[in-house]
Amino acid sequence: MQHRIRQAMFLAFALCFPLTGCGLNQQTKLLGRWYNSQISIRFVENNMVVYNSRTTGLVRGRYQFTPTTQAVANDTPKKNLTLWLPQTGRILVLDYELKYLGDDRLQLTRLPAEWANSQQPSSSPSRAIVLKRALPEEEGSNGFDKKHPIAEATPHTGS
Repeated sequence: MQHRIRQAMFLAFALCFPLTGCGLNQQTKLLGRWYNSQISIRFVENNMVVYNSRTTGLVRGRYQFTPTTQAVANDTPKKNLTLWLPQTGRILVLDYELKYLGDDRLQLTRLPAEWANSQQPSSSPSRAIVLKRALPEEEGSNGFDKKHPIAEATPHTGS
């Protein structure tokens, strides 16, 4: 009986221990450039982000990522990533659910603005995009390494 209890405790520890570092691993894993044919996003330390798309152009902003465990059976997206991007004298706030699909892929599901406060789905569907991690040799291929004037955003904290 003692042997079975020890085995159960060891198994529980062995399964739980790797999960305790997931938040840090997810934060570190996010750093770098992610892209598809429509957008390119570079996550930098200190919560800085460089975002490039046809609609926004090249902008430097801020991000907040709160790693969460991914529910298997729940289809309702949960906000865990917010981007603050400058747009013509105002700050564009984009809320997403970020899911890792592997080491080199992630899925961003854009949440409508009303979801940010209530966490309740609305009648408008969310939009998901898949981004690929840039290889080290591709890191500078989009001009981010060049000195361009870039609009910058700082999130409004309400104070």
